[in-house]
Amino acid sequence: MGGRWLTVVDFKTGSDAGTAHAAQEAQVRLYVQAIAEATRERARAVVLGE
Repeated sequence: MGGRWLTVVDFKTGSDAGTAHAAQEAQVRLYVQAIAEATRERARAVVLGE
């Protein structure tokens, strides 16, 4: 594993940030875990929204 990081950016639209935030974070954590396992690289998540 090298010194680089993969960054997963998930852009969310059209939802109430307060009620959906926890579910969105859980979803992007699953994406990051799968990508990290598939690539054997470190990965991190960023959730963006309107």
